[in-house]
Amino acid sequence: MRYSRASIRLGAILSFLLLTALTVQYQKFLVLETWGPTLFFLSLGAVLLVWPGVALSWDRPRFPRGVFMVFLFVMTPLIMMIAVERLNGNFITGFLSGDEDVLANYVVNMLLYLLVFALTGSMRASILTVSPILLLFGVANMYIKEFKGGPLVPMDFGSITTAANVAAAYTYEIGYEILFAAALTAMVMGLSCRLGSCR
Repeated sequence: MRYSRASIRLGAILSFLLLTALTVQYQKFLVLETWGPTLFFLSLGAVLLVWPGVALSWDRPRFPRGVFMVFLFVMTPLIMMIAVERLNGNFITGFLSGDEDVLANYVVNMLLYLLVFALTGSMRASILTVSPILLLFGVANMYIKEFKGGPLVPMDFGSITTAANVAAAYTYEIGYEILFAAALTAMVMGLSCRLGSCR
């Protein structure tokens, strides 16, 4: 197992910032009486995986890095789908009950990751590029649904200056949804960044 001082510091700083945000906002998780503590502890677990993902690099003979990267690459669209759907008020119980079209959402997410993989030839670059983009679109969609009552559509990009002017008058709060989605995104990005670029 290899590590550098810079990677240990970076992993510690990222984990500390996310842990601080989670603990400061703990009460917001309790808004959901049934799932609030579960979401908090899932977020906490995801954040605790950021530090070893960023700080440590496993040597190839001791750790089947390629197998892990393929597993992470296949699971990342599902993890990001859960994060983005939570931003939009949906939860995994909706997936399990059949209310949501999980397979179609997974396929669309996987196609985005595969597109970047085809362009770069790197699973790591694909995960590090697409995951924050999905998070940003999820957060944007959450606020647009809050403002106008409907989801983000392509026509919204044409009126971005008007939206920026209207949005400037509002006060924003970081809710538990954003913290949960950010923790999951940081986890997949942290786990992918130091395990190498499997091609």
